Amino acid sequence: MKKRLGSANPPTAVVTVNDTLAVVIMERLADDGIRVPDRVSIIGYDDDTFSSEVLPTLTTIHVDKKKLGEVGAELILQRIEATDRPITKLALPTDLIVRGSVRQISTP
Repeated sequence: MKKRLGSANPPTAVVTVNDTLAVVIMERLADDGIRVPDRVSIIGYDDDTFSSEVLPTLTTIHVDKKKLGEVGAELILQRIEATDRPITKLALPTDLIVRGSVRQISTP
């Protein structure tokens, strides 16, 4: 990522697979003097409790983890009962929680 940030066409934002990785990336960038969100915006996923406690506060995608676990367990049990069952694809609702790790762009 540091190499990409130093390239001719650096990213302006990074979306990670979870909040923990997002915070680690923010810490490593800060160690190298790269400011979030001035230089790059960081977005996590899963809205962990610490997301609003780090600085800058982490922008994240909120998902209902309890519901995710329930649905996942149910699908696994259904698959165990009928291994020939077609693969099920579904999407749970999510919400974007905008906090301090994303650069705000003002529009005229």
